[in-house]
Amino acid sequence: MRLGLRARVRSGPGQVTRAHTRHFALSARFAPTGVESALLGVDHDVMEVPARFSSDIATSETAIAVAWARTPRPNTPGTTFYSIHAAIEVVDFFRGRVALRKLRADSAAAGFPLDRKMAMVVTTDRLLIWRAARHSPRLPVLLGDVPRARITSATFPYVGGGWKVVRVELEDGVRVQFFVDPVSAVAFVDALDGGRAEVAS
Repeated sequence: MRLGLRARVRSGPGQVTRAHTRHFALSARFAPTGVESALLGVDHDVMEVPARFSSDIATSETAIAVAWARTPRPNTPGTTFYSIHAAIEVVDFFRGRVALRKLRADSAAAGFPLDRKMAMVVTTDRLLIWRAARHSPRLPVLLGDVPRARITSATFPYVGGGWKVVRVELEDGVRVQFFVDPVSAVAFVDALDGGRAEVAS
């Protein structure tokens, strides 16, 4: 497994600034869950943002796309023998924590913060990224934002079903890949790419 990055907000301490030019890669497998209707991409110029995220959006900005996003969890092939499988799960758990810490540090340094489970909102000015899970009672944590002017392209590099791999390229050479839920993926990429997204089926 390779894990990393190829990987309305008020201005202030929460902003992510431009960082080092990097080129990372991210590949693994995971089992996606269902989608939440309140956060699906829609063909509207303006979309409603769930209340738990709207407090971070400035009144001068307009949300135009919202999506759930993920990075993969390490997964070691196991067997049906319970004791062996349980041991593998323990190894995966600790390996996953180390990999996640590295992912957080590397992505923050690259100016495009990522986490295991995220919510993303594209506004007229920027892309906002929260650590958040659909059904978690915990409040979302704003990881940072990426100015849209820094984003040069957003594409679907692979064709296939299920959650979509989205590749975002930045003006300073950083390339980031992550997974976006399939229903909102086209609207999300279209918003980031200035209306040039192609449907990946």
